[in-house]
Amino acid sequence: IGNATSFMQFDGTVVSFVGGDIDDSDGTNEVFLTDTSITHRYTIGPNIATINIQMLGAGGGGNRNGTSDWSGPNMEDGGDTIILIKNSSGVTQTTYTAAGGADGWSEYGGGNYGGGGSPGEAGESFPHPGGGAHSSFAGTGGAGGAGDTNNPGAAGSGYGAGGGGQGQAGGGSAAAGGYGGHKGTFYSTTYTVSDTTYYLDITVGAGGRGQGSAGGSGSGGLVRLQGAIA
Repeated sequence: IGNATSFMQFDGTVVSFVGGDIDDSDGTNEVFLTDTSITHRYTIGPNIATINIQMLGAGGGGNRNGTSDWSGPNMEDGGDTIILIKNSSGVTQTTYTAAGGADGWSEYGGGNYGGGGSPGEAGESFPHPGGGAHSSFAGTGGAGGAGDTNNPGAAGSGYGAGGGGQGQAGGGSAAAGGYGGHKGTFYSTTYTVSDTTYYLDITVGAGGRGQGSAGGSGSGGLVRLQGAIA
C-alpha cells in the first residue's frame, strides 16, 4: 500500500511503515487541491460514510486588442475540474464536473471591446457562491490593459477568475480593447460512500492561457473534500 517512497510492507513477521507518519487522524480533515499538473488521488477510509465535495473550474484567458498581430500561442478556455469516483478495479462509477470559463473570444463569437483608445475588458471575477462553500472559493478577474496603450491584460487572481484583455492604443476601423476571459463554474455535492474500496481521481482545471503575450491568463480551479463519519 502506497508508492515508491512511502508504503506499508509486511514480510511475514513484521509490518513496516516506510516514509510515512502515524497519527490519530480519523479521515475527516479538510483536503484542498490546487495543483493542476497532476492527477490527485483521494482514498476513502473504512469509517467514512459521506464526502462533501466542493469544486471550481478555472477561469478563461483574455484576448488581444483589435489591431495587434494575431500571434500565438492562442488563448484558451479555462480547464474543467473533474472528479472520477472509481471502484477497486479502476472502473469509473460516478463523474462530477465543474466547467472552466470561456476565453475572451468564444463567449462572444469574435469581435472586441469598445473602440479606438479603449481599455481592455477586465476578466470576470468569481464571487463567493455563498451557502456552505468554503471561503477560499473566490477570485478576482485580471484588470484590462489601460486605454490608449497596448498594455497586456493582467492575470486573474484567487481561483476561477478570467484574465484581462489587452488595451488599445490609437484608432482605426479595427481598433478596440480585448475582451476578458470568463469565470469558471462551481459545483457542490455530498457523495454517499457505497464501498470504502472506492477512490477518487481528481483533475484540477488549469487557468486558460491569454492570447499571445497580450491577454491575461485565467486563474486555476480548486477542490475541497471533507469526509464525515456516520
